[in-house]
Amino acid sequence: MTQNEHVELSGPATAPFIFTAPHDRAHHRLTDGVLQRKMSEPGTGALARFLAEEFDGLSAVNISDVGDANWDAQHPLKELLDERGCVTTGAYLIDLHGMTDQHGIDIAIGPGRYPERSHSLVEPMRSSLAGAGFTVLVDMDGRFAARGEHRVTSWAQLRGADAIQVEISASLRRLALDHTRQRDLQEAFVTALRGLTV
Repeated sequence: MTQNEHVELSGPATAPFIFTAPHDRAHHRLTDGVLQRKMSEPGTGALARFLAEEFDGLSAVNISDVGDANWDAQHPLKELLDERGCVTTGAYLIDLHGMTDQHGIDIAIGPGRYPERSHSLVEPMRSSLAGAGFTVLVDMDGRFAARGEHRVTSWAQLRGADAIQVEISASLRRLALDHTRQRDLQEAFVTALRGLTV
């Protein structure tokens, strides 16, 4: 494991699967010259670590309140991944986020700014999650589409990786109280991604 004051990075640099959780901690985002505090998205870091271990992949979890990797052009999370040289053609990056329950869905999948670099991931993920009983939205151009140029998903796609953003509802991220649904969620991710390795 590699860790600095901003990011915890765990797993081999040559891993084809990369799981990021840029908002696992509360952080600050500079918007129109105003520094805004953004709430954490608990559970995203734990899921990134679980999936990285399952696939002998790489997890990158933000552990600092400095900046926002999903908003800033430059951020320690992106810089550390660039140093590893792992976000490139042949890699799959899944950027994990949390949303509130008010949207009425369990999962939103964002194909990013360059959706041609997401096709290999979108349908297996949608199908597996829906098959496990979760309500899933593939958001092509709305709030969860991850189309901003500095989104981690779009940033990874520009480097040649196939990438998607996955937003998980707050109720699902509180699944420590419901181990069955937690296991269903984890297994749905594993099933979707396992097909890419055969």
